[in-house]
Amino acid sequence: QNYSWPWGDEFDSSLVAASGELQPVDSLPAGASPFGLEQMSGNAAEWVADVFDPDFYANSPAANPLGKGPQPDRIYRGGSYRDGDESLFTTSRRATRSNTFRDIDIGLRCAKDAPEATPAAPQAALEAEFCQVYGAYKPGATCP
Repeated sequence: QNYSWPWGDEFDSSLVAASGELQPVDSLPAGASPFGLEQMSGNAAEWVADVFDPDFYANSPAANPLGKGPQPDRIYRGGSYRDGDESLFTTSRRATRSNTFRDIDIGLRCAKDAPEATPAAPQAALEAEFCQVYGAYKPGATCP
């Protein structure tokens, strides 16, 4: 789902850490994303791996586009505790700063890829395995 905000499409200031000071990460659990990620809007803006390219999204892949290139400007997302305008909290917001820029309200989030899901066994294979086990317990019986 592509929400405007981590929790949905309606802005709710009570779900954003924008009180003028940093807050503990778990202080607003109602503002968590469907994946359980907290503080994705407000608190500290997040410096991401992408570099700024004004034309990137016009030609980027739809899934996990990663902007790479020689541009010196980086992207940070999410807004911070110092931002008051609700447009800064949207997860689709991009802003640029030189890659040497530092500020107290910009941080980063460590993440890793989730393990790949094990593909489900085909139904016929599951039924055959069940019948094999069932037959071991009830020799000569017909598999249900």
